Amino acid sequence: MMAIENLWGEFLQVNKTRTPYHILWEQAKLLGNMTKNELTGEIERHTKRSNLLDEGFILEFLIFAPVLDYTYSVLSVRHGITMYPLRISSSTGKSDKCENEEEFLKSLKEVLSSEHLKKVIAGLLTQIQGDGVSTKSLPTDNKGITINEL
Repeated sequence: MMAIENLWGEFLQVNKTRTPYHILWEQAKLLGNMTKNELTGEIERHTKRSNLLDEGFILEFLIFAPVLDYTYSVLSVRHGITMYPLRISSSTGKSDKCENEEEFLKSLKEVLSSEHLKKVIAGLLTQIQGDGVSTKSLPTDNKGITINEL
């Protein structure tokens, strides 16, 4: 039997960088920690099979208030296979093109620390805490999993 010839050649070395998804995931986790999980961050990933602009990956960063069963879309990120450049668009309509991770972090910080988003978060937390219903006051099953009876 004849050996199969490798027509692929050698693959390039994989870069050990944080992906846009991982950066958003870190911020989502941090939001949950900062609000004692009264608000959580979620990332939805969508893909397109073909895109002439090479923006086939779409990440949507959401804030979820479990007690209110309410989701707020904060921003979306569109990027191609190589991740950069990428486009970040916030719920306020602001959009930036980022050529690298440093520019992405700067734009992301502008969105996440904006006065607009602070008002959104404060409004959600006020409703959760003002109604006297927080994730801490919901009944749980014997495994500690919250049972939402609202």
